[in-house]
Amino acid sequence: MKKTYTLLAVLFLVTGAAFAQKTSSVTFTVDMSAYVAAGGSISPCGVHVAGNFQTPLSWVPSDSSYKLIDMGNNIFSGTFIISLDSFPLKFKFINSQQASCSWGDVHTDQESLSGDCTDATDDNRFIAENFGAESFLFYAADWDSCTGSEITLTGISNADQWSDTVSVFPNPASAEIRIKFSLVNAERIHFVLRNYTGEAIRSLSDEFLSAGAHEAAFDVSDLTNGIYFIGFEASGKQINKPLQIIK
Repeated sequence: MKKTYTLLAVLFLVTGAAFAQKTSSVTFTVDMSAYVAAGGSISPCGVHVAGNFQTPLSWVPSDSSYKLIDMGNNIFSGTFIISLDSFPLKFKFINSQQASCSWGDVHTDQESLSGDCTDATDDNRFIAENFGAESFLFYAADWDSCTGSEITLTGISNADQWSDTVSVFPNPASAEIRIKFSLVNAERIHFVLRNYTGEAIRSLSDEFLSAGAHEAAFDVSDLTNGIYFIGFEASGKQINKPLQIIK
């Protein structure tokens, strides 16, 4: 019995460590407009991202869970929760013309890259470092080119201590969203709406509120389909909650 309890204790510790795994939210965006203007076509499979961060297997371009959302105007974007253990990230955007939605000709199915946005040892896109647990990283680029490659970080401090106190619903939404949150102390609260690149596009609210539970409603009926973020700023801290608009 003693050995059994010892084994159970070890399993509990290992399982607990797995559940406590630190992650970052990474938004990948690719602009296909120049590619389409030059005569290229968007895959019937849609546009994906493939890389070393995919789980349980890495580099699986046909994995539908890593398919990007069509944002309109030949721009595709997707947000994924990625383990910090995956950094440095290596990845490519995939526009597969294969029936399997997988690898094929380098010039039609996947990017052919060279330049300072790639790893020194290969032609994959490359993000060298993570930015800490609960960070929000935005990566935007033009298809098949290092031109337009840009990394933007929306920083968060002490987010793991209070991120669960903020919720956004319904999500996905089409007309109105509601935000529930709790404050330990009375303080000034700022809500900001960010687009899929992390750029602040609208201030939703900026006011001094009392301690306790609160709920606020905001009209989002004018937003187009896509991924957005609701930024919650208070006491020098910031957290961003993803929001998907579908109409």
